[in-house]
Order: sequence, then C-alpha cells, then structure tokens
Amino acid sequence: MLKAPNLVTRLFLLVGISLAPAVLLLAASEVELRAQRTAAAHDQALRLARDASARLGRFVEGLREALVVLSEAPPVRSLEHDACTSMLVPLRSRFSDQILLGAVRPNGWLYCTTAGTPDNRIYDGDRSFFKLAMDSNDFIVSEWEVAASIMRGGTIHFGLPIRGGNGQPIGAVGAAIGVGYVADLLRPIGLPAGADLTVVDRNNHVLLRLSDLEQDPLKLGEVAPDWLLTQLPPFPPPPGQRDDVDTGARVVEARGLDGTQRLFGIGPYVPGAAGALRVAVSLDAHAALAPVDAAGRRGSELIVAGMALAFAAAFFGARRFVLRPLATLLDGAERWGAGQYDLRVAPSLIGSTPELHRLAGALDRMAEAAEGRDRAAAALAEERARLGLALEAGGMAAWELDQATGVVVRSPRHDALFGYPTPRETWDWRQFLHHVVPEDRDQVKRVFRRALRGAAPLTLEFRIRRAGDGDIRWLEALGALHQAPDGAGKFLGVLSDVTERRRAEQRLRLAVGELNHRVKNTLAAVQSIASQTLRAPPGGDGTIPAEARAAFEARLLALARSHAVLTREGWPGADLGELVALALAPHGASGGGAPRHVAYGPPLRVPPRFAVPLGVALHELATNAARHGALKVPTGRVEVSWKLEPPLRDNLPPTLKLRWVETGGPVVSGPPAQRGFGTRLLERGLARELGGTVQLHFRPEGVVCDIEAPLRQQNFTATAVAAAAAQ
Repeated sequence: MLKAPNLVTRLFLLVGISLAPAVLLLAASEVELRAQRTAAAHDQALRLARDASARLGRFVEGLREALVVLSEAPPVRSLEHDACTSMLVPLRSRFSDQILLGAVRPNGWLYCTTAGTPDNRIYDGDRSFFKLAMDSNDFIVSEWEVAASIMRGGTIHFGLPIRGGNGQPIGAVGAAIGVGYVADLLRPIGLPAGADLTVVDRNNHVLLRLSDLEQDPLKLGEVAPDWLLTQLPPFPPPPGQRDDVDTGARVVEARGLDGTQRLFGIGPYVPGAAGALRVAVSLDAHAALAPVDAAGRRGSELIVAGMALAFAAAFFGARRFVLRPLATLLDGAERWGAGQYDLRVAPSLIGSTPELHRLAGALDRMAEAAEGRDRAAAALAEERARLGLALEAGGMAAWELDQATGVVVRSPRHDALFGYPTPRETWDWRQFLHHVVPEDRDQVKRVFRRALRGAAPLTLEFRIRRAGDGDIRWLEALGALHQAPDGAGKFLGVLSDVTERRRAEQRLRLAVGELNHRVKNTLAAVQSIASQTLRAPPGGDGTIPAEARAAFEARLLALARSHAVLTREGWPGADLGELVALALAPHGASGGGAPRHVAYGPPLRVPPRFAVPLGVALHELATNAARHGALKVPTGRVEVSWKLEPPLRDNLPPTLKLRWVETGGPVVSGPPAQRGFGTRLLERGLARELGGTVQLHFRPEGVVCDIEAPLRQQNFTATAVAAAAAQ
C-alpha cells in the first residue's frame, strides 16, 4: 500500500502544477494585453479629439456670448466711432493681446476696435467674417487669415450681425483671435509624445497644428491633405445635422505624414461653429504598443526566475512556516482536550504566517469562551434585570417581533399600556391595530411596514383606545430592525405613554396663539391711536404733514409684517429671504417690466429677536430708496445679498453679513446734512440691537449699507426706536 505524500511533497506538486501553464498564460496575456492596449490607444485618440473639440466649443460659445453682449450695447449700436471706441478700448486690458474685438458699419468700414483703430481707416467689406455675418444674419466662424506678428501663427475670425429694430443687420461685430491663443487653449489636453493635433477651418485650410516634429510638413493656412479631409466630417454639415452632438467621432488607422502607422482620432464638429471647425488627433501606433512588447519580454524572464524561487520557497517555507506551527497547534489541541484551558498558543506563533497566527488566536479565544461561558450567562441575567428596572423607571414597555414566526415578546408593562390589568397570552398585529384609533391606522400601517423592511428606523406617535375604560391615550413607538448572528431578522422596540406631554404641547400652542392674537390687536390699536393723535388739531395750520403720519404707519406695518412672519412660523425663527422680499415687495418692476430689485443668498433662518429689527431696517432702506435713491427713478436698481461666515473660534457665533447696494438712481452728492429718523435708526439703534455694526456709504452711484452681526439672540424694542429718534 502506497504511503500518502507528506505536506512538503504536496507543496512541490502544487507548485509544479501551478507553473505548468505559465507559458500558455503568458502568451494569452500577451495577446489580451496587446488588444487592451490597442483599444486603450483608440480610446485615448478619440478622447483627445473629443476633448479638443469640446474645449474649442466652450471657447466659441463664450466668444459668441461676448459678441452678443457687444452687439446689444448702445455705444456699438450707435455706429459712432467715439462712443464705441470709448467703450471698447477699456475692454482691451481684460482680454489677451491675442484677442481683438471690433465693429463694422453696413458699408464695410471699421469704426471702432479694442485697439483704438481710427474711424474709416480699415475696410472690412470684402472680408469673409463680415460678408458671412451680414448674409446669414447669424453668428459665424470664418477662416484662417494672415495677421500681424503679434498674432502668433495668423488669426481666426468670428462675426455676428448687429440687428436693427426689424431684425435685419445694420452692421457687424467681429473678433480676431490669434492662432497662438487657440493653441494655448488646447495644450492642456495633454498630447502624449509623438502625437499631433490638427484643426481645419471652413475652407479646408490648416488652422492650427500642435506637433513635436522639428519640421512639420503641414503649414498653417495651406489646404489639408486629401487623405485627412476624407476622414474629417464634411463642411458644410449635411442638412439637419447639429454640431452639438457626438456625430462623426471615430478612430481610423492610417499612415501619417512620415509614413509610419498612426491612429487618427477624428473629433465631432466643434459645438457652436456650425461645422466650420474640425479636429483630428493622431498617435504613433508603434509607440502605443511598445510597452506591451517590453512587458512580454519581462514576463518570460520572470517566469523562469519565479519557478526556481517557487520550488526553493516551497521547501524551506513549508518547514519554517507550516510544519513547525502545525506541531504547536496540535500539541495545544491535545492539552485543551485534557481540560487545560489556561494554555495559549498564539504567543508561540508570533512571527509565523499570519493565517496560522490568526488560527492560533481563534483557538485561544475558543478556550477563553469556554471558560467565560458561565460568567457571560450570569452577566446576561444581571443585564436583563437592570434593563427591566430602567424600563420600569422610565414608564416604557419593551417588545420584540420575530419576523420569521410572527411571535411578539413583550415586557409586563406593554399590555398594561393598552389597558389590560394582566398580560394576555398572545399578541399580534391585528390585535394591536384594533386598539389604534381609526384616524391613525393608515399612518401606523405605513410607518410600521416601512420600518419592518429596514427602510428607516421606527419613530411614531399615535393614539389608542385602551381596553376597559376606553380612554384615548397617545403612545410613542421607537424601534429598529436587528439582524441576529444566525441571520434571523428581529425588530426591537419600546413604547411609552406621552399623553401628558401632548396635552402640555396643546396648552402651549393655545397660549402662543392667544399671545400672537393679542400682539396683533395691540399693534392695530397702536396704529389707530397714532392715526388719531397725529391728526392736525382743528383750526390749526396743519403742522403735522401727511407724509409724517404715513411714514409712521409704514414703519409700524413693517414691524407688524416681521411679527406676522414669526407668528406664521411658530416663533422658531424667520426666513431672511422672506424678510427681504416683504421689504422690497411694494417696489416692483419698472414701466418696461425690468426687475428693479434682486436678492440672493443662502437659505438662512434668523432667530426671532433678530428678525424684527432687521425687518424694520430693510423697510427703512427701501423707503429711503423710493424717496431719494435708486427706486425713485425707473432705471434704478437695488441689489440685496447676504452670506453666513463661520466663527473664527469655537466659542464665537457665526456672523451674518448683509449688503444693500443701490445703482442707477440719482447721483448722491454725499452724506445728508441732517440725519433723519431712518438713518439714525440704522446707524445707531439697529447696530445696538443686533450687537454688530451697520455702515452707510453715500457713494455717487448710490447708497450702500453693510450690516454685520453675530447670529445670537437679539432684543429689538420700542425703546431703541425712541433712543434713535432722540439722538
């Protein structure tokens, strides 16, 4: 009878079997790697072409938007040299020296540029960008042109008609972009070594070349080779073909200019160029596959060396890291079998293989578990008793649902909450729903079923009718799905009677509602008293102007509106955007329908004591703007913005920064000679109430108000108004 091979022999056999197909695997890997590398090269060429087309498209779209804005500017539409030049020349500093903007009259003479070109000095009537823009009455991309030395590599022109009231062109605006600038836009796509990029214009001329060849056979402005033009999408595009879809993008293998095999990534039409710009990227096919060939050679060398190392490691490693640790584990198992649980084998296997060391640790833990089983049972009983005392002290009942069997295990207090003096023998879902009042059953079913699916923890308050006395009680249920180690699903939860809390909340809501009602009545009474008091006495000269009474009532209404927002929200706070909207609401759009004010900022709720003073302050700013500032004239505009800055230290509150900016109104000559009530309220009363700073800037273009305040509880009372008026 043959003797079974030992562990070392089996390891040698395993190594031999594992290495036998290594050569076949290497060959298969070589083929697969070559295919993957070829596919990756194709993807790279196509990705680079698409990236270049997309980058050009974003630039074209941005330039188009700039020309649209330029064509709608009144100085440009006037067709006057002085007005247009005074607008365009300051724009030159905002653009690169490779970008030149200009405007042309319908007779073809250039009348203004960002370079300050004299009127009627240059005739553009016979240039492509002007004729195409005037003929098509739309945005166009022209062709490559020779340019001055400052425009590196020539220029590409763009044109857009200046449309009159009837929609017909009354001139054109254009842009000349240096090819060097376009090249700088495309370099970040990251062409690999040996790659090149070609951009062709509407006349099939080479507009741009990015190549690392010392002497590139393709020159800018020359007609592209026929073999390249046949691969590019045609110009003009077929009827109905859009240039904002990925059409025509593909990879072609062909010989390049130097005769080597190359991969050509043909990009789609450049978006926004109406097919006038097309892109191609080519890669060196041999360079792309060179890493695969090198990897194959290295793989063959490593297989031979690996076989020798594998057999040596199998021999020495088996003795050191397998046989010796196994002997230690077997000895420990025999001693544990004899009841010697104090033995630990893991310390003896430190430095051995991690798997055997983990196995030794697991066996040690099993010995510890056997020793601590009784201790755990005693501790569990103690924990159950402690949990029962905690539930009893908190007036809560515990329950546990086994989803597999449907059995519900409850604590003794559970059935007492439902009105049963003694626990019932069984409890199920139907019996539970029988106690839930009909109005709450649908919600209870929906929430419980969602929780039982594990979609969300159980959090629910509902009403029940107790057994026996029929009393209606509010219960709160909390629970979550628990997955046991054996995979069984159990739902654990607690119940508590929250009837008294709900009744207290109801009483509190009634009290708050009564308080809000009384405050509204008080404000109405104050308004009525003020209206009667501010009326001029009979027989007098009417020294109390109607404007003063209207201003007082408006301020009182602003205070009431802020209070109404807090009342509607239940006094947890007020939305800052709504406060701004309420202040600006009386001042709508101008006669032409254009918005006269705009407000923006992050969603932010301010505390109640913050909302009232801020609402009154915004009212004062809006009233002042309507009487003296931007809202006094139709062309005026008010912009309100806010942001919340985090605290510099942990013990400080965040800071609210709100800015009120007026533009387009009457020219402001400076601070007023006399500070009115609104100004004093803003600069002194508001800053004091907010605990921050309020700064008013009387700039010539309009008033600017900066408010900064920490978001903590504030107090704004009538005394602040009186103090500001006295000052």
